[in-house]
Amino acid sequence: MYACLPSRLAIGLLLSLGATSAQEFRASISGFVGDPTGAAVVGARVELTDLQRKTTSATTTNEVGRYSFEFLLPSTYALAVEARGFKKYVRENFTLGIAERVALNVQLELGTATESITVSEQLSPLQTETANRGGLVPSVMVQYLPNSGTSVFSLVFVMPGVIRNNFSQNPGTGVGLAGAQGGSEFMINGNAALNNGRVWNNDVLVNGVTSTNNNNNVSFTPAVEAVHELQVKTNTYDASYGRTGGGFVTITTKAGTNQLHGVAFNRHFSSALNANRFEYNRTGTRKPSTHLNNSGFEVDGPIRLPKIVDGRNKAFFMMSMDYYPQRTPGSGTATVPLAAMHEGDFSGARTAAGQPVIIYDPTTTRLGPDGKTYARDPFPNNQIPRARFNPVGAKIMN
Repeated sequence: MYACLPSRLAIGLLLSLGATSAQEFRASISGFVGDPTGAAVVGARVELTDLQRKTTSATTTNEVGRYSFEFLLPSTYALAVEARGFKKYVRENFTLGIAERVALNVQLELGTATESITVSEQLSPLQTETANRGGLVPSVMVQYLPNSGTSVFSLVFVMPGVIRNNFSQNPGTGVGLAGAQGGSEFMINGNAALNNGRVWNNDVLVNGVTSTNNNNNVSFTPAVEAVHELQVKTNTYDASYGRTGGGFVTITTKAGTNQLHGVAFNRHFSSALNANRFEYNRTGTRKPSTHLNNSGFEVDGPIRLPKIVDGRNKAFFMMSMDYYPQRTPGSGTATVPLAAMHEGDFSGARTAAGQPVIIYDPTTTRLGPDGKTYARDPFPNNQIPRARFNPVGAKIMN
């Protein structure tokens, strides 16, 4: 974060402000409970258990025999249905992924509550509750697939319809800001709108929050060790998605379970372990010397403070750090506001050529004599009257 603001930003802060949005990344499951004849079973108790966290939610079927559970973290679940005069139904070990909308209908059999029917097969991959199309990279692939670039975006390319636009031999590690941007240059199904050849028409969501800036460049990428799974949506989005002409990559981070897990790592990059590049060999140039270390850790589990809090089955945590020091020197030039500009006085504002920067009053906008162009009046003496200050912008400036 910069300590100083460009002068044009100072003007904007004094006169205006903006906002943001998010999409739902959690899963849901719903369905119909019926008897052997297909008639609705009203008031049946339906219980859903997160097997990794041992948390349980319960509901009953409504007047038409339907039930639903919303806002479910990606995890492995078990569903149990009980009703008077019927055998207990149990569906074990099925997985819900990112933003999945699953339909699970249950047909109960006549019997007593002491009898039960247990089904252990996975749910059908055909999702009838949503029109979204795409693919899921599950946690086992995130954990075990080779990932030499240490970027979660490398996993996007295992999905059909996704191709790499950046064929650089060094696409970056994906850690932090700069590396993340290079590794995210992919096209999904050709990107419906290429925006004059630019590929940044995709949106990236981390736990439901947009992780792209105004130019659709990725602004933040979680470390691979902190990622639970990711989903690539290619087309036919529902109403919660928008803003872009390409695809969507939704990433969920680990949320912690009843078991304490952790990993520590250090990745060493050394030019001594690599061959020289073809273009360097062709010109007789020695390979540049590079030595980098990428280190960090990830730990998650139940929140436990002896004799104070036992978070098993109810409260969990995850902590991650991915440290990638870069010692490449860099420089930049910025224009910062003078003290007078904090008071609205821009009489000293000049371009690099020494010309005055004129500040115009937006409330004086009017159509010119030619009926085609618009005109505005400059503020007298290039000073914004204090009465015109946006109070919030003035506080930020101070």
